[in-house]
Amino acid sequence: MILKVFVMKNIPFNKPTYLGQEEQLVLDVIGSKSYSGSGKFSKKCTSLFNKKIKSLESFFVPSGTAALEMALMLIDIKPGDEVILPSYTFSSCATAVVLHGGTPVFVDSSLEDFNISIEQIIKSINKKTKAIMVMHYGGVACEMEPIMEVTKRNKIFLIEDAAQSVGCFYKKRPLGSFGDLSAFSFHETKNINCGEGGILCINNKKLLKRAYFLRDKGTNRESFINGDVNKYSWVDKGSSYLVSEFQAAFLFPQLKSLSAINKRRISIWNYYKSALARLEGSGHLKTLDIPGYKLHNGHIFSILLRSSKDRDSLIAFLKKRNIATATHYVPLHSSKAGKKYGKCYQNIKITNQIYSYSLRLPIFDKLTFDDAKHVIKCIESFFGK
Repeated sequence: MILKVFVMKNIPFNKPTYLGQEEQLVLDVIGSKSYSGSGKFSKKCTSLFNKKIKSLESFFVPSGTAALEMALMLIDIKPGDEVILPSYTFSSCATAVVLHGGTPVFVDSSLEDFNISIEQIIKSINKKTKAIMVMHYGGVACEMEPIMEVTKRNKIFLIEDAAQSVGCFYKKRPLGSFGDLSAFSFHETKNINCGEGGILCINNKKLLKRAYFLRDKGTNRESFINGDVNKYSWVDKGSSYLVSEFQAAFLFPQLKSLSAINKRRISIWNYYKSALARLEGSGHLKTLDIPGYKLHNGHIFSILLRSSKDRDSLIAFLKKRNIATATHYVPLHSSKAGKKYGKCYQNIKITNQIYSYSLRLPIFDKLTFDDAKHVIKCIESFFGK
């Protein structure tokens, strides 16, 4: 009998990205005596982001949630309006709809990539449908061509929840550039971060002018700054969607280094994928197969176990070995608020399976290959390999 001996390591699920350049830039902001939003670093971030996404304009906002809320205001969501979105997504997507009186309509996802079901989108559209909100799970693109055809044919808005998708592409086109509006997140769990923060990208020129009003508490302050009016006043609804210069300064060097950060994460993702092939071949688990025309950013590495019992047992097994893992979204259609505020026109089955059987492994830019190998060895040990 051969005994496998493992060195005990402490491997967290995530560590926020930190390059070392951020501190000096934050100190530069302190020295500038100008801390509020829409300053030098905010403009640098949005300018660079516009180039990467090729959007008409980008607005640096306090969070990905704030970006979604602003997006729903821009399409003038009202009571009675419906927005179709996956049940397997974060609550912010549904909350943004409900906040303005709309109704989230939940649909199922695909077992192939955990993304929204196009078939159920089509079956859920009716006269009340105002928009479709897609979420690119783990930075893996939804099938955007057929989704865009659906929105154009039905003359409804398309919103991309690209919170996890910075630096990702669908057929060589950046995610975030397809929708009328798209929302990104810079929460500390994302590939690049400033603790909290987000960006709203505007791709529909009809929505651009009003976006400035909504961002600046419903005022025409931007027109005043540009010299178009003598003084600014209240002209629309809105909120305070500006971000301090401290956050912008922290994010800027990471945004400049985005390609290198994503490349590192993808290398870990590819290692996991290759190393788990034997267990996948023997039917113990399944990993996601991502087609070449969907360039992801290594944000999430998920595995699907054969049952919720296997998944929960593996979580406990790895936890005893100081390896942190994570499940993901509780399906919105089955949540307390989802039942109260949302609707389902279709039978949702696959989402429940994804929630019950899936597990996310540790992945971040500073995770070493030795750490990743240790994770794999422990998983193999769990299955007796």
